[in-house]
Amino acid sequence: MDYAFALQHLATIAAMRGQAERACRLLGASNALYERFSMPRDHTEQVLFGRTMSTLQAALSAPKLDLHLREGASLPLTQAVSEALSE
Repeated sequence: MDYAFALQHLATIAAMRGQAERACRLLGASNALYERFSMPRDHTEQVLFGRTMSTLQAALSAPKLDLHLREGASLPLTQAVSEALSE
């Protein structure tokens, strides 16, 4: 689950930097891992997720937000990590 936490935190950083599409893909990859392992977010992770989603909803239209979240969810883990580490 460390990857799910890390991807979510990096998505938050990307969102704060104005990289909304990249943030969505990273968050989508994180969401997929949480789902795959049937792990709920703890309180801190849920608060961070909510703040990040609010930032992304303000930056992107709903269709674009959904598109990029789905793109991220479909990424293989190695590709998601690679995107997370690229700048």
